[in-house]
Amino acid sequence: VRSSGLAGSGSTGLFATSSATGTTVNITALNPATNYTIYVRSSCAGGDLGAWTTGVTFRTKVANDTCAGAIAVTCGSTVTGSIADATNENMAVCGISGVTVQNTPGVWYKYVSNGTDVTFSTCSEVSGDTRLAVYSGACGSMTCVGGNDDNDACDVQDLSSEVVVSNTTPGATYYILVYAYTSTTLSFEL
Repeated sequence: VRSSGLAGSGSTGLFATSSATGTTVNITALNPATNYTIYVRSSCAGGDLGAWTTGVTFRTKVANDTCAGAIAVTCGSTVTGSIADATNENMAVCGISGVTVQNTPGVWYKYVSNGTDVTFSTCSEVSGDTRLAVYSGACGSMTCVGGNDDNDACDVQDLSSEVVVSNTTPGATYYILVYAYTSTTLSFEL
């Protein structure tokens, strides 16, 4: 598996090499949001090697593509993100009129509460037409506690989103799903 270079072209760009006696090889620890090309050749008795196959290129997903990979955020912090290279998990959402299910790829963030009200916002000149959904609970068994599409109070981008969660539970983790109205390559600040 290579991130650059052709089959057999040396160590530059070589990420992993493996031998298999079956038809499946699991390659772990690939970098997120990275293009890789995989090449295959046969190794026959007596050390004879077959020709390399034509490479098959694939791209890994972003690290925070799933709830389990959520990136931690803190009060007062700003993170820049993108939904490019993410998937649509079709999560149940709330707080958005006429919308009950996530409709575009999204990425995950998490916040550990100090017990005060907290505002999650994409109000920024960088952000495009975002949607937010905020959940309590644990990955796999979450409850949607708030959602928003089009924050009219944002003076720099009214297609941004904002969710205020009141009376948070101290020490509880809240998960934030950022996704788009229609885009699959949206960039944003949270």
